[in-house]
Amino acid sequence: MVNTGLNVEDDANIKQSRQKDTNYYKVNQINKGSVYFKTYHQNIRGLGEKAGELVSHLHPDFSHVLCLTEHHQKYLQLEKVRIENYKLGDRYVKKVE
Repeated sequence: MVNTGLNVEDDANIKQSRQKDTNYYKVNQINKGSVYFKTYHQNIRGLGEKAGELVSHLHPDFSHVLCLTEHHQKYLQLEKVRIENYKLGDRYVKKVE
């Protein structure tokens, strides 16, 4: 999931808001100095109705990208998942035979 409403934060905010499962990547922009790009990975162990709980866990330190593994959802089910301020960037679904 990609956050659609976040601006990149400055150095001071990043240092104050580090979380255990969040990774910070320093990105250099031409003529703008360094900025940080935050990712958050969660082994969600079955997404189901946990989207709201996930958002409340991330508040107020939202990351730019969420990576959710072991979601146990089918391809079309993932398109229907709505997480506030995020849109689905890509997905992987294991084919069940």
